[in-house]
Amino acid sequence: MNLSERLINLQSWWVASELLRRHPELELVETHPGGGLYDCLTIIGERGMNELHIDLNRVGRMHVHTPMASRFDRTRWGIEHPVEWSTERDQTDRRLIPRFLEDAVGLAAPTQTPVSTPKSLAFRVIYQLLLFALNEEAEWDARNAQLDSSGMMSDNELPYFDNIESAQDALHRGTTVSGQ
Repeated sequence: MNLSERLINLQSWWVASELLRRHPELELVETHPGGGLYDCLTIIGERGMNELHIDLNRVGRMHVHTPMASRFDRTRWGIEHPVEWSTERDQTDRRLIPRFLEDAVGLAAPTQTPVSTPKSLAFRVIYQLLLFALNEEAEWDARNAQLDSSGMMSDNELPYFDNIESAQDALHRGTTVSGQ
């Protein structure tokens, strides 16, 4: 991964963590749409992707997919949609892109920053760890435990968390609840 790719990966985590800091009701998942052609951090609303859906495509651009997007006044921001990562990189106001995306999906800007949640703090920590490792020789990344692999390998076959007892307990509870 070259420096440009590392910076985009890092900034995807920052943009996502900033949106979730401002809107803790949102969810963040890793997706690979197009049969795995894209590598996205995807932000979704409480009622799923049909309500609110932002793809932070790390091998492409940032896309807003929501019924509200068609009524969004993009000229107000002076930012083209879909948003190029170079547009995010070139901003002097670091919070402009998260606010643009927030407005594009119809979220009201919070009047006061919400209280931090374990989820919002976890995403900030991931960003900080990736920032810390930016110039390391080894490539660092943060990935979901579930792999969206387009049917190539079942999630249960992957050894990501074999040695982490709490992860094994959560996996067991999850499969028990879903009846698998």
